[in-house]
Amino acid sequence: MHAVNTLSPESAHEREVHDRQRRFQLARLITLSEEMLEHAKAGSWLEVEDMEIIRRVELEECCAMQHELPSLLIAQALAAIIHINEQMVTIVRQARDQVSKNHSREVEAMQGVRAYQQDSV
Repeated sequence: MHAVNTLSPESAHEREVHDRQRRFQLARLITLSEEMLEHAKAGSWLEVEDMEIIRRVELEECCAMQHELPSLLIAQALAAIIHINEQMVTIVRQARDQVSKNHSREVEAMQGVRAYQQDSV
């Protein structure tokens, strides 16, 4: 038994255009996430922050579209974005740890300078 297409040619065309737009948006979200990851690796945190704002808006727009794509496509795109986010979280944690270590070294150095100054007086 064959399924009958009950959509008018205009509706079918509109849906096809809409689905193509959604696929493009999902691809753009993945590309944007990959670019953010590269900026995170380079320590360009302001770029990451700016891109995150853009990505959130695009994600909201993509999710707000009324027509549905096959859920597998959406799930795969979201899985890719989540995987990239996990990589960025790892980089952020490493950067945070490095900043903490650097701060501790600076505090120790300042304490050493103060102790030397007190002994010199």
